[in-house]
Amino acid sequence: MTHRENAVMLRYDGKSIAGASIFFAVLPVADLAKLPGLGLNLSEQDIDGETAFFRETPQGVSLYLEADTHSDRLLGLREMARAGQVHLLDCLGDLRIMGAPDNLDAPQQAAYEENGFPEVDARTGIMLLRELSAEAEKARGCDEDPSISSGF
Repeated sequence: MTHRENAVMLRYDGKSIAGASIFFAVLPVADLAKLPGLGLNLSEQDIDGETAFFRETPQGVSLYLEADTHSDRLLGLREMARAGQVHLLDCLGDLRIMGAPDNLDAPQQAAYEENGFPEVDARTGIMLLRELSAEAEKARGCDEDPSISSGF
């Protein structure tokens, strides 16, 4: 947790539908805003309400990504972490509660449902992500040494 201000927290949630386990990666929007460049490259069209959606959580607005459907985005996030572009705080304890590594099994009801986390519409979630990303980019620019530029 020493790198929390520069890190992306990755939590997990899940639920069972018709006997099939569905798992979600849960990412606070404030943390996603720390990602360099286009980050996860999300648009409003990607937020379908089933495999990708926003909820108001105790950590603020969070993005839920169904792990199988959005595996490419989640692998991209892990690659950014491996490359040192971002710190990733992976809360594997969430998966252990669901039986990992041997018998991963989602509960009948997801934690966001059980706790009544309100939905946040896609437009609001994406706007918040863009605003926070712009603020983070501006802050990164202020941290740069002004004597170093392409003109010198």
